[in-house]
Amino acid sequence: MSDLGLTSLGKTLKKLIALQSFHLDIAGCSMITEQGWSKISKTLKKLVFLENIKLDLYGCKGINEVELGNLGRNLKGLKSLKSLSLDVDSCNDVNDQGLDLLGQGLKEMASLINLTLNFQRCNRITSIGLKSLGQSLGKLTSLQALELTFEWCNQIMDFGLKHLSQGLKLLGLLKRIQLIFLKCEKITNTGLEYLGQALKEKTCLNSIVIKVNQSGGVTEIGIENLKKTLKSLPDLKELDI
Repeated sequence: MSDLGLTSLGKTLKKLIALQSFHLDIAGCSMITEQGWSKISKTLKKLVFLENIKLDLYGCKGINEVELGNLGRNLKGLKSLKSLSLDVDSCNDVNDQGLDLLGQGLKEMASLINLTLNFQRCNRITSIGLKSLGQSLGKLTSLQALELTFEWCNQIMDFGLKHLSQGLKLLGLLKRIQLIFLKCEKITNTGLEYLGQALKEKTCLNSIVIKVNQSGGVTEIGIENLKKTLKSLPDLKELDI
């Protein structure tokens, strides 16, 4: 796939005005630039009946802070959107500014029920980006399922988890959450405590998956304390830490 291919796809999509579900998989397409991706992003804005969007952009070089910001702006007007999945694993130009700009659009997607964001190996993301994301997530009060992956984002620290947790506290309808922070070596037991204090208030939760490494500042005691904090949730059926 190239920019030319995405341009052609964008022209076709414009005709599908009643489209409700869209899945684009261009993982590993290193020939795609900002110019090609922007054609798709702008087209999605016009598909006002979309309910489900899944974008697999693993390793695409054209994905950076500008394009994440454009995506957020173009999707925020889709009032029917219930499910969004975005995979930018190994998109090395994604940074804190990109996360902030995406979040500016996300926080206006009030109809979202399911949100999946994969930032694995986007190692320019720091706790500052996680703070921005937490602030945006707090606005998504209809959200029922959340999956966040920051594996190998080794600049994330407890400060980031603190602000992410503040956003999670506001999600009163949340039923399922998965948080992946493997290989984030600067996270400590303190970060786990922030998550535990936020999630223990979520009485609707039936599934919790949190993955961290027992290394650096995370110890077996910290993980066991997190389990103890969460296992008494009334509707909990799955607890995987």
